Amino acid sequence: LPDDGLRARRRAALEVADTDVVALSTAPMRRDQGHELLLDAVEALPDDLPLVIALAGEGPLRPWLESRVAATDALADRVRFTHRHREPTELLAAADLVVHTARAAAPRAMAMGLPTVATRVGGIPEVITADTGLLVALDPAAVARALTTLTDDPVRRDKLGAGARARFLAEYDARAWARRLHD
Repeated sequence: LPDDGLRARRRAALEVADTDVVALSTAPMRRDQGHELLLDAVEALPDDLPLVIALAGEGPLRPWLESRVAATDALADRVRFTHRHREPTELLAAADLVVHTARAAAPRAMAMGLPTVATRVGGIPEVITADTGLLVALDPAAVARALTTLTDDPVRRDKLGAGARARFLAEYDARAWARRLHD
């Protein structure tokens, strides 16, 4: 798990306050990764919610995403872009939760003890459970409600994060795999 110094440096680089909750999305910026859904959800968030969305990634949609964010005050105030070339653990160190609106799950976030807001598609419900995060429909309002819930409830966020870490260690960590193979 990251140290407090790394967390503080990464959050400073994102220009977020200590009191802000940071939700990280690491999906590649290309079609079908759910960025439009996420930005629609961000526009539906309450104005006073202390939530910042960090989009970490590259791809052909990045210029379009940057222009959409810049064109809307509600997005420009809340969305930060960062480059994925950084070590993923450094990006995760700045986060309080992870959001996945794409069709991929989040074992790396689980390893860091971060709860996940994810869409209920494909195999994601097999990885993200009620003990590790919030599963939602492919709907901006549902994503917005889940983000609001975890932003407003740090105790639940911490409980889900602890559950995510425990599930990672039990199911996905190399040592757990080796124990299962040995048994």
